[in-house]
Parts: sequence; structure tokens; C-alpha cells
Amino acid sequence: NGKLQFTLNGFSSRTTIDIYNTIGSLVATEVINTSTVTMDLNEKTLSNGVYLVRVYDENNSVEQRIILNK
Repeated sequence: NGKLQFTLNGFSSRTTIDIYNTIGSLVATEVINTSTVTMDLNEKTLSNGVYLVRVYDENNSVEQRIILNK
């Protein structure tokens, strides 16, 4: 469906989400101020494929691979 949704626990009110392609290039970034995030990946014009999502604030960092298949 092109939507990526997740809940952040333990992150501050100012959290950055970066999305990288398989060669390590930053393809999308968003700064949020909430603990529940819904990103519409269709709006980001990303192609189908594997991406690395990095979520971080001043104290925490989490990385997760996703497969986008619109």
C-alpha cells in the first residue's frame, strides 16, 4: 500500500527518519515530533526495492531494512 507505519518508544519529541537505498545514498528524510509515524512512501517517489530506515534522536538510534513493493 506504500505506507510505512511504526511507533517509536523511548525517542525524544524531535526524531529524524532517514531512508537509504542499497548503495547507501540518502533518498528521503523527515523530522518528526510525535511517537507514531506514518510515512507515505508513494509520495517519496521511491522505486520498489530494499531500503535501510534509520530512526534517531540525540540519545537513540535504530536501523531496519524494509522491502518496498508498491
